[in-house]
Amino acid sequence: MKTLLLLAVIMAIAAVLPGLLQVHGDLLNFRKMIKLTTGKEPATRYSFYGCYCGMSGRGTPKDATDW
Repeated sequence: MKTLLLLAVIMAIAAVLPGLLQVHGDLLNFRKMIKLTTGKEPATRYSFYGCYCGMSGRGTPKDATDW
């Protein structure tokens, strides 16, 4: 019963504040943001990058991008 009440409260908040759970943009906008911020092409520079990638996010930071 508590779970149902919690779900009802979350749905009510989402209905009142639609922007709260809404994402503005898409993958192309995300690419553009990375390109403008870092100056690097995300598809070629970051597709297989990083020690914190994957399910467990293990590894030692390699550079400032990992911090």
